[in-house]
Amino acid sequence: MKVKNFIYKVLLDIFFPKGVRVYERMLDDLFMKYEISSGFKSQNVSYNGNGYTVIPDSERNNFKFINEFYDNHIIDKSLFYLIPNVVVTHPLGVSFIKNNCILMNSAKNSSIYLNKSGFIKSYFEYKFMKEIELIDCAILAVDILGINYFHFINDVLTSLPAFDRYINKFGIRPKVIIQKNAPKFQTEWLEILGVKSDDLIEITRSIKVKNLLVPSQHITLIPNSYSNNKLYLLDKNSFDWIRNKVYNLIPKDTVRDKIYISRPINSKRFIANEKDLFLMLKKYGFEKINPDKMTVRDQIEKFSNSSFVIGAHGAAFSNLIVSSKCVVIELYPEGRYSESTMTYYQISQMYGLIHYLITSECTINHENIKADVALIEKIVKECINSNNISV
Repeated sequence: MKVKNFIYKVLLDIFFPKGVRVYERMLDDLFMKYEISSGFKSQNVSYNGNGYTVIPDSERNNFKFINEFYDNHIIDKSLFYLIPNVVVTHPLGVSFIKNNCILMNSAKNSSIYLNKSGFIKSYFEYKFMKEIELIDCAILAVDILGINYFHFINDVLTSLPAFDRYINKFGIRPKVIIQKNAPKFQTEWLEILGVKSDDLIEITRSIKVKNLLVPSQHITLIPNSYSNNKLYLLDKNSFDWIRNKVYNLIPKDTVRDKIYISRPINSKRFIANEKDLFLMLKKYGFEKINPDKMTVRDQIEKFSNSSFVIGAHGAAFSNLIVSSKCVVIELYPEGRYSESTMTYYQISQMYGLIHYLITSECTINHENIKADVALIEKIVKECINSNNISV
């Protein structure tokens, strides 16, 4: 793998030397920019939700970097740029602007992600393109990691406030460029957030856009004095926008659900002793769900009306952005101490959820988990008997 990555890095420097890479920090001096709204200005952010507990105690030293999130951090105000005459290439939207420069926002402003983008194909498509579709205005909803449910929400949907703002400011609906044969959850989410089917364009070949709408990316790096892991703040303003968009679509049940997220047995991080775990949870009224087999709307309804969410660390926890007054029990593979630990913690802290992270014994390849059924039952009983949350 290291050899392969080295080869790709060398090829990347040949095809796209650093001098032709245009990063977001360079856009202010080159293109027109607009604020998304007064609600998206620079802000101080600190996360002080109702609790985050690492279990067992012996593991807590491995997660000291959680403390960094309790400081105040500044998130830059949200902008969008209008960039003229952009060529968006197939398959993942790598985009070129004048003077053969590459727009790094189309690769998350990262050479690492550009490396994953199929950049060689993009290069030859751009250099030797013949027929090319021409559209007046568009925004990208293609992401290099967008086939993953979490990354689509975090990296793509958080750009849509700019889509809304453009419509309100100019009275024009931009086209929304999506990948060819986009997973159903992507088009379902886009529809829920106000994108019409007529707005969508599949990228089957290169497209030239007269004005590409490019939102600023909130990838706010924060200090980490405890380890070498990079820590990032998620984009709460955009999560709030998504949350508000779906709020009126969701029926509010008087009886709240308790849900256990099941993962397919052939996936990473499935629960090896799921039968025993769910047998216990059923005693407390839990329902087993498989988000992969649910529509996005059904997932949103379940998570928004649940008082408990339990499962192995995974993308389905992204739906916590619509949850409130909820207990989260996240089972995390023992020995995997990375920045991804903080993803769902941050969402819980944003929206006042009670979050337990249980580092769990692994069975195979340090991923598949053996749940501590007795410990989980103890936490469930304590939460039900407490007055801190409506269950």
